[in-house]
Amino acid sequence: MFPVVNTQVSGCTAFNSIINVRDHTFYVQDDDGVALKISYDNEEQEQVASPNIASVDISFDEIEAKVRQTGLDTESQNKLLQVCNKHRECFRKIPGRFRSYEYEIRMKNNEPFAMKSYPVPIKYREQVSHEIERMLGYGVIERASTPFINPLVAVAKKDNTVRLCLDARQINDRMLEDHDGPEEIDQVLRQCSNIGVMSSLDLHSSFWQVPLEKSSRKYTGFLHQGRTYQFTVVPFGLKVASAALNRAAESVLNGMQGRVIDFVDDWLIVSPDFDQHVRDLDELLCRINNEGVTINFSKFELMRKEIRFVGYILTPEGISIDEGKVDAIRRFPTPINTTQVKGFLGLINLHSRFTEKLAETSAPLIELTKKSTQWRWTDTEEQAFNSTKDLFCQSILLHHPMKDKPFILYTDASNIALGAALCQEPEEGDTRVIYLASRTLKGAEKNYYTTELELLSIVWALNKFRSYVYGSSIEIRTDHQALTYLRKKNILADMLSRIPSTTDTLQQQAVIYPVLTRRPDEEILRDLKKIKKYQAEDRQLQRILDKGGTDIILNEQGICMKTTKQGDKIYLPRVPLCSLAYEVHQLYAHIGARKVAAMITEDFYRPNITREIAKALKTCDSCQRNKTNTQTMQGLTRPIVPDGPNELLSIDFIGPFPAGIKDYRFILVTVDVFTKFVQLYPIVKATSHISFNRIIDDYVKRFGPIKRIQSDRGSQFTSKMWRKAMHNQGIEVIFSSIRHPQSNLVERYNKEIGRFLRTLAGQEHKTWSIWCDLIEEVINSTVNETTGYTPAELQTGQKPERIWTHIITTPKREIPYEEKLREAKENITKTGNRRAERHNTSAKITEFEVGDLVLVKALRVASSANQTVAKLLSLYEGPCKIIKRFSSASYELVNPNTGKSRGRYHITSLKRYFAGNGKAIE
Repeated sequence: MFPVVNTQVSGCTAFNSIINVRDHTFYVQDDDGVALKISYDNEEQEQVASPNIASVDISFDEIEAKVRQTGLDTESQNKLLQVCNKHRECFRKIPGRFRSYEYEIRMKNNEPFAMKSYPVPIKYREQVSHEIERMLGYGVIERASTPFINPLVAVAKKDNTVRLCLDARQINDRMLEDHDGPEEIDQVLRQCSNIGVMSSLDLHSSFWQVPLEKSSRKYTGFLHQGRTYQFTVVPFGLKVASAALNRAAESVLNGMQGRVIDFVDDWLIVSPDFDQHVRDLDELLCRINNEGVTINFSKFELMRKEIRFVGYILTPEGISIDEGKVDAIRRFPTPINTTQVKGFLGLINLHSRFTEKLAETSAPLIELTKKSTQWRWTDTEEQAFNSTKDLFCQSILLHHPMKDKPFILYTDASNIALGAALCQEPEEGDTRVIYLASRTLKGAEKNYYTTELELLSIVWALNKFRSYVYGSSIEIRTDHQALTYLRKKNILADMLSRIPSTTDTLQQQAVIYPVLTRRPDEEILRDLKKIKKYQAEDRQLQRILDKGGTDIILNEQGICMKTTKQGDKIYLPRVPLCSLAYEVHQLYAHIGARKVAAMITEDFYRPNITREIAKALKTCDSCQRNKTNTQTMQGLTRPIVPDGPNELLSIDFIGPFPAGIKDYRFILVTVDVFTKFVQLYPIVKATSHISFNRIIDDYVKRFGPIKRIQSDRGSQFTSKMWRKAMHNQGIEVIFSSIRHPQSNLVERYNKEIGRFLRTLAGQEHKTWSIWCDLIEEVINSTVNETTGYTPAELQTGQKPERIWTHIITTPKREIPYEEKLREAKENITKTGNRRAERHNTSAKITEFEVGDLVLVKALRVASSANQTVAKLLSLYEGPCKIIKRFSSASYELVNPNTGKSRGRYHITSLKRYFAGNGKAIE
């Protein structure tokens, strides 16, 4: 760069400015700061130009392209281009260096140490050597002789390069603390108000721009290929790195508080309008340039109304979670140990301000992290895991607080957790959520009764939101009427009659108001105020008026009224109907459509209102989960007809029984689905290993190899050992539908076996195992109604003897074995078809398709730890998505958010799910 005075360029007027020569181009600025670009040809210049300079500088074209992306008008773009081009030095592609600050490492122990270096993986040796050379070129490190040696760690990045960090545990242990650092993220985000326009910038290799005081450099020594180096700047890995950057940045940011928000190396410029923003940007870039600091041009975001900052999306309206963070929560795999559960809880707690239900929903997961709790992962934990994910899968916007408006605090409490919502109302009916919070109950709090819990939620919420509400007017809204007497009448226990002193400085007003889940929806309040407008747009009402309906009149406000036997009623348009019906439905504990209609028609009228309300409420998620299904789901029945013996073997366990002979406690039951041949194996333990040995060493050796084996989804049959062992024997393993034992033939025989045992064992329950052979013989020797033959006859080819066989001679009817099998198959087919036809004719058939959403009958189990009662748990869970249809009655399900398989379910365990929020009529 060099100054130019009174220069004529291409016939233009005189310039008193600067010409910057780059890439065969003059970049000229006139007195008004308007940038001009003039190309030139100079082969000699091209030969001597330094490629290194060109590689680290940002060109005018790049700056211009960045400015054009803002979409501003030409005049505004020129102003912005002038500012950015004037400070282009701060966009250089190499780390700069703070000129006015050096960081001093203060040690509490100066004794030398030399830690063993880590070997560099072969795959990354070339990249590490290249990075060392680059760091030397930037002056980030230097050759040295120091007695302090730290291991060097190479961290691979996505672009196949590496980042070199110190394993600074030794130096960190010996270092004095430096408590400077960024504010908590909540405090940072609180500063994001009065937003008109924003720009964000990210310091280039931020810590490398903070120089170390010379006497401190020796502590950062490390070895590479036998050579000693030390850092001249703050290295990645030091516990004081953020403090060092915070102190260094003071020289740039002092005096710009409120205009520039900083969090470590992410800086955000917030201004109310464009002109002010240009001035703020100019001042900040000027300070950055003067300090010799550089910023990452590729991450430089200019003039945004919506911007990503520290994992959140900021807009003039409020704050929401970055979709990338939501996706990370959504894709988090199912934990398999406590450490992974802690990782998941840590991830979601970063965004706890976006939901007031987090503590209660994730309570089973929190319980798993306690030292006194043994690891277990049941349906309860799985449901809590998926429900917690679902909390973040909806779009949530938290508004910026308004300084001139009072706060409204909604609180609620359950026997598991506390919840609170801090809101403001810029105008009546327009409720804006500022912050949501929740926490689980601790220790003795679990013993509090309802009034104590409700008061606790208020005290906790006031402390939680103290930085927001301190010194402001606040209205506390609670649905617990007893608390409204606080500080009014001394009719409560002494403990409850006194608000803690932490609230004395707050101006409070307690009012009775439904909270959280029963808070009136701001949408319905707005819609009812616009009812005149919606009446004008309602086609049904307009048709009535066009026909000259005499029973429609206008009141004083110009609102259409319907004359009825009960008097005049407001004609309710279609738009408010849905939201009003859903609000009444929720406010009155999810009453049915007829009762909602009866309540609304006290003051409103609409033709066929009950039918329309029923359509709207059909999508209510809570009702779908908790209301009983009066009609059982039925699919088309089709008979299962194996080709012959040993084609399909059905197995299951019965037990445990009292330990008797040989300590047997279980029975392994096998049933050939074709012949109905039964075998009972008394066993000590119901394990995969024992079951496999009984089938292979006894059943297969006596009756021949099996093609397929069917069981329920017990852990013995879903284990890797069982599947692999069966596969090695050439046996295909199949499973019956989850929670539908009827699909497994052996289940029907288990009931019959139980009846035999009750009859034969009587009061001598420990003798149960001695009766197994007799029960087996009885079943196998009795003619089966389906096949028309005895199971033993079809399985072995031998007709069983009867008690009269040796007493009287009976006619011999010799039927070939193959003929018996053919006839048995025909009988099985006929019987199956007859049953299927009877079922399919009488039952109301429901069928699902791939892609449909369904709810699954929940396995409701009481838990003393969570203080839950089975009868009060939801009847259904989900929704789940159908990805495969085995038949009209059997489907494969997955979790639609995580893609994790839920297994194969029979239609009787399913219920169609209607997606929506209960406010839309299909």
